[in-house]
Amino acid sequence: MDHSTIIKRAATITRRHRALWLFGFLVALTGGGSGGFGGSSNYSGDGGDFGGAPGAELRWPEGLPGRAFVDQLVQELGVRGQGLHFDPANPGWVLAGLVLICGGLLLLVLLAIGLNYVARAALMRMVDQIEARGESPGIGLGFELGWSLRTLRLFLLELLLGLLALVVMVPVLLLAIVPVGLLIGSEQANSLGLLIAVGLACLGLPLALALLVLWRLMSQMWSREVVVGNAPIGAAVADAWGLLRAQPMPLLLMWLIMLLLYLGFGVVMVPVLILLLGIAAAAAIGVGAAIFSAAGSALGALAAALPVFLFLLLVPLLILSGIYKVFESSAWTLAWRELRGAGSGGDDTAEWPAATPSPALPV
Repeated sequence: MDHSTIIKRAATITRRHRALWLFGFLVALTGGGSGGFGGSSNYSGDGGDFGGAPGAELRWPEGLPGRAFVDQLVQELGVRGQGLHFDPANPGWVLAGLVLICGGLLLLVLLAIGLNYVARAALMRMVDQIEARGESPGIGLGFELGWSLRTLRLFLLELLLGLLALVVMVPVLLLAIVPVGLLIGSEQANSLGLLIAVGLACLGLPLALALLVLWRLMSQMWSREVVVGNAPIGAAVADAWGLLRAQPMPLLLMWLIMLLLYLGFGVVMVPVLILLLGIAAAAAIGVGAAIFSAAGSALGALAAALPVFLFLLLVPLLILSGIYKVFESSAWTLAWRELRGAGSGGDDTAEWPAATPSPALPV
């Protein structure tokens, strides 16, 4: 496997075929990971920490900007140290609200999962068409390729294997944790329990890392066996295992290269994140200050400033992350094609025979 050629070709595909960017954006948007921008201050105090006596009214410290805004916001929210109170005589509204919120969140999660699988499948099949036919698939064809029975098979495959992994790992974790918990129950067994815990960690962490790498490599192969190769679920897993057994070192080197590139991308994104935070904060403060000065409503200013901040921060980050997702998916698709002997189309400007029309619902 020519890893340098694969990486260069993946970068070329990412740069030239910008219809792929939308699907990379959707993968980044629905990936399920936390952005990590929020946090908990773990603060628990009273009004005395803000210049007042304990239990007194919450006030903004003297000399800091924004005191008028904060005072107005506290007044509008009606929380002058009194907290929130619910009417226990009418709990039905609270229960109905919780049901609606949980139902809405569940619906959003299901939609995100479906859209993620469609976008992932579209990226794989679009890159394969670029290489096999020299085509430049558009957005419409991408959704047509992603919305297919192959995508459903991929979802079922990963659901079944995920459940299987859960069934296997839970007993192993229990067998590792329960004896330690029993041993450390007395002072005489503390040292022995600690030694066993350290021993299990020394054995378990490398094993967990090896299984994680194995899962990563297998998932990259079986997903393309299903989505691009149109293999049944059982055959896809068997073929992925066959590729890994036949070419272990090239695949491990590919994984290591992609890991290093991912870490490098993360390092590059740190100053970008800082810059975006500054721009988003400045724009949000400007919008909020203008509305607060004109209308005198702190809630209105906050309601207008928060969407501006989130949009200017998250959208550029998702776009950049989506472009990297396109590159990552393209690289693994090219690696799978090379292991399968399909090779690379290479030149986007070459003449290619006309492709046969795609069916309305690709399978």
